[in-house]
Amino acid sequence: MRLISIAFALVLVAGAALSLGGMAAGSGRASSADHAVMSVTGNAPNGAKVIWGTFRAGTRPAKFPFHTKIRVFEAQYSYFVSGTLKHGGKITCKLTIGTATKIRHARGGHRTCTARLTSDGKGGWS
Repeated sequence: MRLISIAFALVLVAGAALSLGGMAAGSGRASSADHAVMSVTGNAPNGAKVIWGTFRAGTRPAKFPFHTKIRVFEAQYSYFVSGTLKHGGKITCKLTIGTATKIRHARGGHRTCTARLTSDGKGGWS
């Protein structure tokens, strides 16, 4: 009975991994559009407040400088990364999903840059 339970658990884990979409539809390899790559970099002597997230999951704080790579899920149809300078400097917010990239800059004072990509519902991002 224990062997059957272990085998069943392995089937469930394998099925869950496949349903998360690690492979591009119809191909045997992962697609670059399976991940969002986000960063906030630059020169901020007094630091910068960084937040990032998705339309459905909300925002998350992060430390400056910031760089992450996360899985893209269809239900989260809008991704963003934002940085706000604390008393000056120059920062760049960058977000890439597949071949789509948004780059925004902020310079001086308490300026903010925000890079956002939204799904077109057909596998593209703008």
